[in-house]
Amino acid sequence: MPGREARIPINSLWACADPMAMGDSRRLLPAATTRALRSLIHPVSILALSVLIINDHNLKDAYPGFVTGKLSDIEGLALFPILLAAIFGLLRLPDRAAFVAAAATTAIWFTGMKTTTVTARFT
Repeated sequence: MPGREARIPINSLWACADPMAMGDSRRLLPAATTRALRSLIHPVSILALSVLIINDHNLKDAYPGFVTGKLSDIEGLALFPILLAAIFGLLRLPDRAAFVAAAATTAIWFTGMKTTTVTARFT
C-alpha cells in the first residue's frame, strides 16, 4: 500500500541498520548500534577495508617499508572500533558500554600487537 514502509526480515543487515524497518519496537537496536552498522556499510568504510586488504596482501610484499606498515595501522585503528561497536551493540550492550568496550579492546589489542610477540602472531 502507498505510504506504508516495507517490512524487512530481522535477520537482514539492512533491517539491523534501519530500526524503522523492523516494525516491532521491542526489537529495536540501540542508536549506537545502528550507527555502527550503518558505518560498516558506508562507502568510506568499504573503501578503507578494501585499502587494508590490498595493502596487507599485495603492497606490503611488493613495497615493504614504513608507509605500508603505517597504512595498515591507520586502517585497522579506523575500522576495528566500528566493527567491535557493532558486535557489542548486537550483543545488547548499552550504547556507552559498547563504545567503551570497543575503544578499550582496540587500545589493548593494538598495544599488545605492537609490544609483544604473542599478540603479534595473531594478526
